[in-house]
Amino acid sequence: MKGVTYRIIAGDGREYGPASIDELRGWILDGRVGPSTLVWESEDGQWLGAALRPELQWDLPAMEAPPVRSVHEEPRAQLAPFPFRAAAFLFDGMLGLLIVSLVSLPWGREWNELQNAVMETARKPVPDLGIVLRFYAMMVSFHLPVLLLYHVGFNTSFGATPGKLLLGLRIVRCDGSRLTFSRALVRFAAEALSIMPLGAGFLLVLTNPLRQALHDLIADTQVIRLPRPSLVA
Repeated sequence: MKGVTYRIIAGDGREYGPASIDELRGWILDGRVGPSTLVWESEDGQWLGAALRPELQWDLPAMEAPPVRSVHEEPRAQLAPFPFRAAAFLFDGMLGLLIVSLVSLPWGREWNELQNAVMETARKPVPDLGIVLRFYAMMVSFHLPVLLLYHVGFNTSFGATPGKLLLGLRIVRCDGSRLTFSRALVRFAAEALSIMPLGAGFLLVLTNPLRQALHDLIADTQVIRLPRPSLVA
């Protein structure tokens, strides 16, 4: 087995390695690797349960039978699927724009005049930079406070925005604890990084073992989907 390396997916959902066969056996003794732990080997390039690796069978503890589940026992929360997160994101985006529109109604006349001025100056060979900057400053002054209160407020109070709540999703820390105000604020600020490279930060959900987007990695959070309540009395 000289030169062969291994990787594992541990109980926390993270990938560890590369490791030699001796290091892997040490992990078994430490309880980090069990019969059902996924193990990747450099020679075959496959992820297999540790019990299916012949070189590990004598080192692994005996596989216990899975516990019998009561029909009254509630299923555990699962990591949120990408389509659910995308749908929640779109819902929150539309609801956020609606709230911004309602908040900006008292300044509707000034906003329309400024929009018209921007359109006119955009047609000129040399646009008026002052008008463009005023437009963006006014837009940010409406959007940023509303979206900050929306995301940070809901995530701190309920663990999710309305879009996520509708789909049974919740945001938690990676250790399972609830979001604090400061953690929700960090996550909101980090979302700008996920959006900036054409939304590439959100696509990390498709490849990350814990389905974390870039802002989740920065804020040490993950999105879970709560199980449906059981109808059995």
